[in-house]
Amino acid sequence: PSMPGSGTVGVMDTAKLMLEGKAEEAEDARTTIRLISGYAEKLGECERVLDEAIEPEYRAGDLACVLEDIRAWKYYAKYLAKKIEASLSLALFVLGGDEGEKEKAVSLLTAAVEDWQALSAVWAGHYMPYQMGRVNQVFGYPYFLEDVRRDIVLAKTMQRGETSEQAILAEGGFKSPGWARDYGEE
Repeated sequence: PSMPGSGTVGVMDTAKLMLEGKAEEAEDARTTIRLISGYAEKLGECERVLDEAIEPEYRAGDLACVLEDIRAWKYYAKYLAKKIEASLSLALFVLGGDEGEKEKAVSLLTAAVEDWQALSAVWAGHYMPYQMGRVNQVFGYPYFLEDVRRDIVLAKTMQRGETSEQAILAEGGFKSPGWARDYGEE
């Protein structure tokens, strides 16, 4: 679900609007997908221009770091756009039963794995794993690749009207593990 009071319409509610034939409302999932996809394209253009502009003698300096940051953001944006679009397709399938939406979701999630792998490669070559103090876990994008792949399995096994844990994927989110509790949560 979206953040209360933000004006953002969540994935499941966007699917309901679409099935009712209603146009985009405020900032629904369709708007979010379009915005993030546009950012990924702009980041790709920035990457290309900067990559062409950096002289070989500066490839190890700050500009090279900026280039790698832009590459990482591009792949992350591409991943997020596909993940949210797949979530929307799964929500349409869960609510409306269109098998084509389920197939589209599986295809998008499969393509999203490639974006995550590219993000992981950039991250592994440029960043260092670090300890997240609050949850006592080590962070690094490559460590989550199996979770990204797991989304494909969840999508393939999702059923119309699904109400189990798998339906979390149709809401566009991950189920938080026990160690990732919010402050104040009992």
